Amino acid sequence: MILEKIKIYSPARFVIVPDKDEIYQSMGYKKIPTEQIVSDVKFLIDESLERMKIRCGYVLIPKENFQLNKEGTFSIDDTKFHCGEIIYTHLKNADQILLFLATLGYNFDRFSKSYFDSGKPYKGYLVDTIGSVTIETALDWMMNDVETQISEDVRHCTNRFSPGYCNWDIKEQEKLFSFFPNNFLNVDLLPSQLMRPMKSVSGIMGLGRRAKKMQYTCHICDQENCIMRKHQHIIRENV
Repeated sequence: MILEKIKIYSPARFVIVPDKDEIYQSMGYKKIPTEQIVSDVKFLIDESLERMKIRCGYVLIPKENFQLNKEGTFSIDDTKFHCGEIIYTHLKNADQILLFLATLGYNFDRFSKSYFDSGKPYKGYLVDTIGSVTIETALDWMMNDVETQISEDVRHCTNRFSPGYCNWDIKEQEKLFSFFPNNFLNVDLLPSQLMRPMKSVSGIMGLGRRAKKMQYTCHICDQENCIMRKHQHIIRENV
């Protein structure tokens, strides 16, 4: 295994750029939207990227500290996580666990909020959507780097999952954060289990010789506002 146990990425500005089509899809468009929306999205992507300080990183939990239990649970050392059956199915062939965190920074939060505070909810919604797609793009970028470093004894990665999705209780966010170094990426966990900056994402993924990425099972998940559910809905509508 050649991955570092803890690694932080601070990509240079404009290295990570959200895909416009993914933004349109997340907004619910099945085809290219109006010229006005295309123009607004292009302008706000540039404005948003100027205000983002993208940081992402992970903590690798080695095999000896990770145990997959029965009944939809796993343990890291003496901490037990109740991830649910959906995530358990994805992790069942993993040998190790990677805990990840990514954020767009406080300045982007202020930029997004400024549109809502000034009575421009439409542009605020566009900026928020751009942020959601960008942070997932940042995680894709980081995971691609992880996959290039995986040695033959580990070989594969699973899908990634976050507390609050797929019946994984959001309250377990606190357990997950207990394995990050203090002030990791300058992200704070609030008593509500939400993160600050608000455009931050945490979660897990599995690594192992028999681990593999699977199709997201959106049809059996009750999380309505998940970005993957939106993408799957669009795929079904276009079939």
